[in-house]
Amino acid sequence: KKYREVYAAVPAALQSGLAQWQQRLLIGELVQAVDALGNPRVAGSFFLNLAQSNPPALSYGDMPLCWTLREPDGELVKQATKWLESDDEAAQLLGASWLLFGQQPAKSSQILTRLQASKNSAIAQLAVAQSWRLVPPPQTLDHLDRWLLFRDHLIPPLQLGPTELIADRLQRIGETDLAIGQWIRIASGHSGKYHRAAEALELASVQLKRLDRAEEAQRLEPWIQELRGTAPAEESTPK
Repeated sequence: KKYREVYAAVPAALQSGLAQWQQRLLIGELVQAVDALGNPRVAGSFFLNLAQSNPPALSYGDMPLCWTLREPDGELVKQATKWLESDDEAAQLLGASWLLFGQQPAKSSQILTRLQASKNSAIAQLAVAQSWRLVPPPQTLDHLDRWLLFRDHLIPPLQLGPTELIADRLQRIGETDLAIGQWIRIASGHSGKYHRAAEALELASVQLKRLDRAEEAQRLEPWIQELRGTAPAEESTPK
């Protein structure tokens, strides 16, 4: 949870002769740390270094894709445009993810469609899930069962992003209880992704308060604090 310390320490550690599998783990931690610090552009560049080593599918759970309504800044748009023009499939997926509702929606959509046939199963599966973002919100419930079935058949690390998308969509169409359930699922199943799990619980807490369910929201606070690294030592995650 000490993201700045990770950002400072990992690059030096990678020069210390570690085995490849250890380097992959460290780069994955670095990607998460930089993303948690709010810089998906740099996180994406680090991830693409990892992708060049042909890592296992679970490593793609660290890929800093856009799953909800996040507006990329100018620097990220420039970098995503370069990714989109790359011959590398991982870079193309990153670029399409961030530009799907930006300056190049048509090309991004075409690339996502093509990547669904990738020989890299993780890229293909993530491209399928990214394409769900093109479904208009009012049609979400028509697709929800298929989305959930597809999500549940992914390996656990790849389920995080699609679950974030599903939760966001459910909240946007007024299915708040269902959205809260998906956010709780994120925190329970992906607690090692500290910042994303905490963000999911914070979103659940906001909606609970809006529903006048303050007591339930309050029960999430120690859990959020633990994920954020701000909880007193004796506090623990509620069961």
